[in-house]
Amino acid sequence: MVERKQSLEYGFNQLNFSGMAESLEEDKFILVAFASRMPHLSAKDYTLMQERLGNTLTRFNFYSIRKNGFCGLESCGSDGKIITKAFEMLKPDLTFNKASETGVARIAILDASGKPYEGFSYEDCIPISCDSTSILPSWREKNLEELTGKRFRIGVQLNSGILYSISGTFRPYIVYPRKSISDPVQLSVDSDES
Repeated sequence: MVERKQSLEYGFNQLNFSGMAESLEEDKFILVAFASRMPHLSAKDYTLMQERLGNTLTRFNFYSIRKNGFCGLESCGSDGKIITKAFEMLKPDLTFNKASETGVARIAILDASGKPYEGFSYEDCIPISCDSTSILPSWREKNLEELTGKRFRIGVQLNSGILYSISGTFRPYIVYPRKSISDPVQLSVDSDES
């Protein structure tokens, strides 16, 4: 199994994926790929490279990826920061899907202007250094229940890790609600009295 390293390393020039299967534990996908170190060689050059590299020019690789981790935002060795658009919190069930073997993440709950709510700053957040698909952030003296029904933005400070998703029961904060034909409940039909 080829593990994804956090640091860059020498790899393959061509990967042709040919299959995918669920792991026995049902928490990962196993990907099968034909891998080549030297693309587009003549038959003669290919044979020479095979001899020089000791028949390691091509092989089949097997990769494993977690089910909830196909695409993410990554910070490599330094601080990265992500701030979301505004939401309204309906329930205090905010969770994060994050992978990090050695890195740390901190979460801040910000008001509309980008300033942290009191007690919900990056410094108040208990550092998150685990690798999980359902991380519940916590702060030293505050609880998310205090922000239910309020408008907020989420700030994520990430050092050497990958953020795959932010989940919770919240909805986008809409500044000016608009009437829409797609929602007939919002429309009133004027009667024509001619």
